[in-house]
Amino acid sequence: MKIIKKPSNIKKIIDNEKAEGKTIGFIPTMGNLHRGHISLVEKSIRECDYTIVSIFINPLQFSENEDFANYPVTTKEDIEKLSDAGVDLLFLPNTNTMSKYPFKEVKASSLTNALCGVSRPGHFKGVTTIVSKLFDITNPDYAFFGEKDYQQLLIIREMTKDLNLPIKIISGEIIREEIGLAMSSRNSYLSYKQRINASLIFKYMKQAKSRIEEGGEKIDSIYQLKKKLMFIPNADVDYVQFFDEKNLKKITKATEYGRIFIAVYIGKTRLIDNIRVRLK
Repeated sequence: MKIIKKPSNIKKIIDNEKAEGKTIGFIPTMGNLHRGHISLVEKSIRECDYTIVSIFINPLQFSENEDFANYPVTTKEDIEKLSDAGVDLLFLPNTNTMSKYPFKEVKASSLTNALCGVSRPGHFKGVTTIVSKLFDITNPDYAFFGEKDYQQLLIIREMTKDLNLPIKIISGEIIREEIGLAMSSRNSYLSYKQRINASLIFKYMKQAKSRIEEGGEKIDSIYQLKKKLMFIPNADVDYVQFFDEKNLKKITKATEYGRIFIAVYIGKTRLIDNIRVRLK
């Protein structure tokens, strides 16, 4: 596995690979890699000829009261995991490199008017700023994003379309721990007792999903879910919402699949999750 830190060096390598007719797959990450990341890597390796992963802890997507300074850095372990998985190239830029790299202007998305876009003002602008730069540097044919950050997935798809980028955005299913907790780098912040409490999130979401799919009243099902989440020890509910999965808008008679979206603080750790609900 090659490890490259300069954008100019990556561009030369990718130009050579594409000249040979190879397809490029790309997975942007902030490191502290877990099985969710590796599942995207494996998907890229199956579907593409050449796989690139980036590790960059993006300061632009953290607000002043969030955990940027304490975000876990595990670069040595990450390199070993990516090498073992069969990644071809790791892009490892620093903040100075990314701040100087030119930025393609991205218009504000209506998809930011809900969920984490409300709770974390400016977060998605920080995400799209850096992802657009990474796309320009790596010039992939395919880019892979996990469904745990489902709102981000939709926003990246919209950004790619708005900028007329010839990149296909591929989603990967949520990978969960044995206790049901959606895999996240922030799970490492949780104590043993907090992890057990956090496992109730998925349990209660599945109950709401089953109730709705069996014909239960949607509004009441979401209300009951929120009520259960509020009674998890040491929990503070940020939001519980049920939207059309295509556009994050209200469920209508035409909606085929909805998604339940939640954000919950367990202690000081903010966890997000979602689950798909079939309506037809």
